[in-house]
Parts: sequence; C-alpha cells; structure tokens
Amino acid sequence: MRASPPLTIAESPLVEHRNRIPWWLLSACGALAFTVTVLTLEFWRLRDQDLPGDEMRMLRLVYRQVMQHHVDAHDGHELIRDAIVGMVRDLDDYSTFVPPDKAKAFDTATTGEYQGIGITMVARHVPITVLYPMPGGPAERAGLTVGDRILAVDGETLEGLTPDNVTAEARKRLLGMPGTSVKLMVESRAGERRECLLERADVQRQSVKWARLLEREPRIGYVYVGAFQQRTASEFDAALGALETEAGGKLDALIVDVRFNLGGLLTESVLIANRFLTEGNIVSLRARDDVEQSRIDVDPAKTTRPDLPLVLLVNEQSASASEVLAGALQDHHRATLVGKRTYGKGVVQSIYRWEGLDFRLKLTTSRYYTPSGRNIGSKMRGPHDGKAAGGIAPDVEVDVAAADLKALRDQLIDDEVPTPYKAPARELSADLDLPGETPPLGPDADAQLARALAVARAALAPQPTGEPK
Repeated sequence: MRASPPLTIAESPLVEHRNRIPWWLLSACGALAFTVTVLTLEFWRLRDQDLPGDEMRMLRLVYRQVMQHHVDAHDGHELIRDAIVGMVRDLDDYSTFVPPDKAKAFDTATTGEYQGIGITMVARHVPITVLYPMPGGPAERAGLTVGDRILAVDGETLEGLTPDNVTAEARKRLLGMPGTSVKLMVESRAGERRECLLERADVQRQSVKWARLLEREPRIGYVYVGAFQQRTASEFDAALGALETEAGGKLDALIVDVRFNLGGLLTESVLIANRFLTEGNIVSLRARDDVEQSRIDVDPAKTTRPDLPLVLLVNEQSASASEVLAGALQDHHRATLVGKRTYGKGVVQSIYRWEGLDFRLKLTTSRYYTPSGRNIGSKMRGPHDGKAAGGIAPDVEVDVAAADLKALRDQLIDDEVPTPYKAPARELSADLDLPGETPPLGPDADAQLARALAVARAALAPQPTGEPK
C-alpha cells in the first residue's frame, strides 16, 4: 500500500472557531481514531511483517473472547477502534487518525478549501438565503448574489425546512464533489424566479481579512491573518497591494495580527516571513534523535518588502505556524512583537494519505527551531516536558482582560463580507433584522492594537541626534 507524499502542517487544536456554512470549520481535529481500524484491518489482510506478532495474537484472542463471551453484545469495529484509540492516545497531543467520514472536514480545516457551490448563507434563516457568494466560486459565476433565496435543489422543493435543520440540509444538498452539477431554483429579493445550473468546485475560504489603514499620516496599515491555508500568502500579498494603493502607493509601516491564529500550513507561514527577510534561516525541522530533517532559508527572489517597518501582534492563542512566523521575525530583529507570550507548540505534523483508502494520518514528525536555535514547545514530552514557560515572549507585553479577550476573538475570527458585497449585505441584514457584520475593535477599544500602533509610530519618528562636541 503506497503512501502519498505527506503535507507538512503546523497547527494547534487549541480552540474551536465558530461554524458558519460553508466555512470556518474546526481548526482543531478531534475524535478521529476510527480510521485506525481501517488501517489495522488492511495490515492484517496484507500480513504486514512489521507488526509485532505476539501482541497481534494477543489482540486477536482478547477480541474473540470479548465478542463471544462478554455479558453484553459488542460491535467489533468499535472494539478495535477503542484498542487503537488506546494506542495513539499517549503518543503526543497532536497526532491523530482521521476517519473517512471526517476526511473532508479535516482537509477543509487544513487547506481552507471545501467542495460545493461557494456561498455563505444567512444563519438559521428559512428559506436558504445567500448572505454573499464566495469570490470566484461557482455561485458567483452563475450570478447568485446577496439576498437570493434557494427554493429547490435538483427539482426537489425545500419546503419544510426549519431554522434548526436548514444548515444541515444546505450542507447535504449543496456540497458535493467538484465537477458534479446541481440545479437550483432561485428567487431574487425582488421576487423574480430563475433556474441556475452550477458545477461544484473547490472553493477557497478566506484566511486574510480586515485589512485597512489605521492612520493616513503616517500611513500605517493593518492586516489580520486568521490561519495559514492554501493561498494565504497570495491573499496576504493582495491585501498589502490594496492597502498600498489606498495609501497612495506606499505604506510607512504595517501591523500584522496573528492573535488567535492556531497555525496551519508551514509553507504559507514561511512564505509570509520570506516577504520581509533578505537572508538567513527561517526555520529548521529536526526529526527523531535530533537529526536535522530540513532547513528552510530565505529565498531572496520571494522578498518583496525588505524595509517596511513591522509590528506583529501575538497572544496566548497564537500557535505553531504563527509562532514560526513570530520566531523568524523576532530572531532577525525584523519586527517588534506586541501582546502576550504565544502558545508554545514547537512541533510539526505531517499528513499522510494512502491510495484507495479515504482517511488521513496526522503524525508529529519533527520539532521546529527558530533561526537562533530556539524550540519554543512546552506541550510535548521529551526534551521539553512542559516545565519551561514555552512560547515566544513579546518584545512589548500588553495584558487584556478575559472578557475583552473573548469579545476580541469573536470579532477577529468572524467572517468578513467581501468588499463588493458589503453594502448589499448591510441592507439585507437590516431587512431581516440581523445583527450584521461587526468589524474588529479599533485602537480605542483594543489595548494591544493601541500599543502596536504606538510602537509603529515610534519607529517612524525622527531619531534624536547626538549632542555636538
């Protein structure tokens, strides 16, 4: 059985993101051990000689006795699943097996892609109502827009939906394999009905958002990176380009916010770090026995803003790939870190796939080290047993009250309506008496952002000259 090349990720199951169809699925992956059953049975079928023979015989004997003689009847698959859960439970906090029924959600959480028509719908509203189509997705290409109501799917009416089941039914009927077609009966806000034939596709969820100018003189920009997913770096480049255009062609300073960013794809984190560095190491990975697995250095061809003054906002829920970015920029003295000490996840997982088996194995395969040689992990056994503080300490520490932290998180991780749809989405929210989009807090209500802005201003202030002798 040949394994596909692994995908390297750096993420932490720290908190759940709010679910909103069709995206912001769980950043964390839990309860995934069922797939080990599939893997184990496949190994038995192939009589894999790498498995310990005596222990496998013990497992078969115990399994047989339980199935035949325990006072209660049992499902054999569940018994094997429980055995495998016991095997993987103590490996570390991050390795996990993803069963086939959870593989799509896992891929979405890791890559930022899902398979469907590309809409964000009004939560708990009947009929299914488009809040906005995803830019570039099938729905937008077919002309669906804010306020359109979906009345039927493939000729089957959606009457009978309730606020409690509308989300599940929308997922069931609208998601599907790329290339498959779905016919919708759509009614506009004006009451006009039309049929739309859409071809489902891979749709990218947004990971870079809330980009805006905090000040116009000096020109200080802000951008929030909520996760490191496929194309996060290209989203980041586009956001910076738009900010520079708005600022008249150039930014004087930039604040990058990775608070509540649990990690994701290491490659995307490295690309963003590379934008601001001209030489040297970004991160190194070491496998078992401290053997160097790979070393990722700066590629000068990917450096785009080597001199732009930077401030990086971090907090207790900035983890893994976010910490790779923070460590690289801090060790190269390229950015000032503001906020709180980061989470402290100094390990990286690889994702494995097998041909013909629709499951995933996420396995911790290495520890990562910042350019100065720091491993900031505090959550793993071994060389870092959790006694050390772990994480990356900010250059400027700013406390936030627990209640304020929750409000800040809710606003930052919320979905940002794409710019072309902001005005009509506000109108729709008013018509339906919905809360509407809530932008993140500004410097007047976000103490960490206020300090970051002050640090950026100070970096741009004229430096005093020495006294003449």
